Amino acid sequence: MDFDQLTLSQAVADLRAGKVTSTALTTEALSRAKAHAELNAFVTLDEAGALKAAAAFDATGDRTKPLGGVPIVIKDNIEVAGLPCSAGTPALKDYVPKADAPVVAKLRAAGAVIIGKTSMHELAFGISGYNTAFKTGAEFGVRNAYDRTLIAGGSSSGTGAALGARIVAGGLGTDTGGSVRGPSTANGIAGLKTTMGLVSRDGVIPLALSFDTVGPMARSVYDVAAMLSVIAGVDPADAATRAGEDRIWTVPNALSALRLAGVPLFLYWVLGPHHDGLAILLLMAAGFTDYLDGKIARRYNQYSRLGQLLDPAADRLYIAATLVALVARDGLPLWWAAVLVGRDLLLVPTLPVLKRHGYGPLPVSFLGKAATFNLLYAFPMLLAAIPGRDDWLATVFRPLGWAFATWGSVLYVWAGVLYVVQVRQLVLADRDVGLPA
Repeated sequence: MDFDQLTLSQAVADLRAGKVTSTALTTEALSRAKAHAELNAFVTLDEAGALKAAAAFDATGDRTKPLGGVPIVIKDNIEVAGLPCSAGTPALKDYVPKADAPVVAKLRAAGAVIIGKTSMHELAFGISGYNTAFKTGAEFGVRNAYDRTLIAGGSSSGTGAALGARIVAGGLGTDTGGSVRGPSTANGIAGLKTTMGLVSRDGVIPLALSFDTVGPMARSVYDVAAMLSVIAGVDPADAATRAGEDRIWTVPNALSALRLAGVPLFLYWVLGPHHDGLAILLLMAAGFTDYLDGKIARRYNQYSRLGQLLDPAADRLYIAATLVALVARDGLPLWWAAVLVGRDLLLVPTLPVLKRHGYGPLPVSFLGKAATFNLLYAFPMLLAAIPGRDDWLATVFRPLGWAFATWGSVLYVWAGVLYVVQVRQLVLADRDVGLPA
C-alpha cells in the first residue's frame, strides 16, 4: 500500500475490503508523526488511545461506519476527552476536558481514530503558526510540509502540516479569518470554511464567535465532503446551528407567501377577462420581490428552512402559470413550455436520493436565480406582445421578450443539469467513504 497516496476515501474502501487493518494504518500514522517531529505539527500524540480504538474497530468487524478505522487529527482548540486542550497557549496547557466536543463525538461515532491534537497559532489569533510555547523539533513554529524553511500557515497549522506530510488523510481545523484555508493552501491539501451554523462549535475554544467555524481538512475535495457529511448538523448547544431551523415569520418568507397568493389571481386575469396590464404588473412585482427576498435573507441573515422551500416553490408556480397562460393564448410554442416543465420533472427523482443520503433539497444556485430572473423578465414582455396585439408596446417588447426568454430558458436548463451533477457528486462522495448509494 502506498501510504503517501492514500486518501481518506481509499483508506475506508481498503478497510471495508479487508486489505488493511485500522491497527496497521494507525501504527503507520503514529510512526510518521514521530518521524516528522521537526514539523512541530503535534502538541499531543495519543498513541495508547489511538491503538486501543483501532484494535476495537478491527475486533468488531463493523465496516458500515463512514470513517471506520481511519486515523485523523484534531486542532488543539477543539475538545477531545482526556487529552489536553491548550488552544496553543501556555495558560491552558493543563486544561483536560472530560467530554468530546460534538464534532469530535460525531467523528468517533463514524469510526474515526484520533491519533492526537495538532499545534496552532496561539489562541488561533494569527496566520503564521509561529508558536514559541510548543515544539517537538529544533525550530519554533509549525513548519511547512514541503519546505521546512517556510511556515505552514495558520492558525490550523498543525493539521495542515500533518496532512501535507502524509501523516494522516483527514483532520479538523477552525476558521475565523482564513485559518483553514491558509494552511490548506500552504500545504497542498483541501479545506473548507463552513457556513456559519452548519457545524457545531460547542466545545471549541473561541476567538470570535460571530465568525468562528469548524472545518474539515483532507487530501481531496471528496474527502472534505465526506467529513462534512459526518460533522454537519443541528446542535442544541450552539444557537447558530438552530438559526434557520424553525423560523417562520421572516420578511423573505412573507414576500414568498405574497408571491404564491398572486398565482391564482394572475391566471384569472390572463385567462378570464384578459386584464393583461394587471397581469403584467403582477409578474413584474413577482420578479422584483424574488430578487428582494434573497437580498434581504443574505444581508440580514434571515435564512430559514421554510424559506428554502417557499422561494423556489413560488418561482416554479409563476413559471408554470405563465407558461399555461402563454400557451393557451398562442404566445409560446407548446414544445418550449414542455422543455421548461420537463426540466423540473427530471429533478423530482433527485429528492428521494438526497433524502436517503441525509440531505434536503440543495439550495438554489446563483445560476438558477439568474435563469428565473431572466424568465420573469421575459414573461411580462411576451404577454405585452401576445398575438393579436399590434400596438407600439408589442413592437418594442416582442424582440426583448424573446431574447430574455431564450437566454433564461438556456440558463434554466443548464442550472438543472448542474443540480443533477451536484447530487451525483454528493452520492459519489458518500459511496467513496462506504455509505450506501
